Amino acid sequence: MTSPAIEACRRLGRLGFRREPILDEDGALDVLLFVRDWQGWREVVLVYSEHEARAYRTRIDAASDNPLYVAPGSAEVLLPLDDVVSTVHALLSLPSPNPRHALREDDPSP
Repeated sequence: MTSPAIEACRRLGRLGFRREPILDEDGALDVLLFVRDWQGWREVVLVYSEHEARAYRTRIDAASDNPLYVAPGSAEVLLPLDDVVSTVHALLSLPSPNPRHALREDDPSP
């Protein structure tokens, strides 16, 4: 990944996203998963490469146990495949589902 993509991933960490590498059957990195649960919502960023990432937001009670799978109709927001920087920016630019509890970078606790 390039520096802007790495910085976008670090930003997710500062905002309370958990990072989890998903490995393929040979042990190579397949997807880098970022997940944050807060105020009854789950936000997920799936990073396939610096040029391919996808993100979505869903209510926790509608979320799949497998964050790599989004059940049809369960996502409140499903962002299209794009590069990491654009995807992270688009997800973080969404209005808070609960405006009184919006997260700021200087207060990452969900």
